[in-house]
Amino acid sequence: MPHLPTSDRPQTLRLVYEALRFGFVDPCAALLTAPRRVPMHRKITYSWATRMVRRYDVRLHPIPGAPQCRGRTLYFCPHRSVADFFVHKVVTDGRAATLSRMLVAGLFPMVWLVTRLDRSTWFFVRGRRKTKASFFAWLDREFERSPLEGLIVYPEGHRHHGREPLPLRAGMIRYAFERGLPIQVVMTANTELVIDERRRRFRRGVTVPYRFYPPIRPEPGESAGSFRGRVSDCFRRAFAEIVAGGA
Repeated sequence: MPHLPTSDRPQTLRLVYEALRFGFVDPCAALLTAPRRVPMHRKITYSWATRMVRRYDVRLHPIPGAPQCRGRTLYFCPHRSVADFFVHKVVTDGRAATLSRMLVAGLFPMVWLVTRLDRSTWFFVRGRRKTKASFFAWLDREFERSPLEGLIVYPEGHRHHGREPLPLRAGMIRYAFERGLPIQVVMTANTELVIDERRRRFRRGVTVPYRFYPPIRPEPGESAGSFRGRVSDCFRRAFAEIVAGGA
């Protein structure tokens, strides 16, 4: 193992500590203490997410916008930090599962185990399902298995700290188009200030503004390209307003 500079040791140890809390201690605590007589979307994973929000003292600040869409919905959110996984659960009131790469399950196996109990995270291996049809069929099955109504999607594909959004990947937009599902952009900012795993920085008391935008539904006779353009335009406008605009 390479020798770490002395100045890096405290933050590296803090990163290991936070990873243990995030990926093992807090999921176990949520599993043991989650309330029983509550709706399914308020059980284990929501309990974990609210614990994390309290531990980091995240100040969620709703900006008036559209009401949260109910029923089977894809929520398109920006991905700027590992903190997104618990912030977006709370922002969407626990009603949505999260689409995540299997790499996260490998890093946090207890998270994988706990979320299997309430089907609140759907792990996929990029490239495993070689055809669009097989991937979409898998999504259909996950929706049927999960007691949660919606699905949180990170359409830029990976974490991004820029002041402009990345081009949105087409796959989940196409899925919504073919299944006739609404996409609702839920834009948040400052989650990278709560946990910045790349720089090994953590902060309490961060204000995280967020806003729900009107759901975008496929229209009769609309092309897939037109629908994708409307979703991308909404995401860019929301990003400029909330993230780049410092709302």
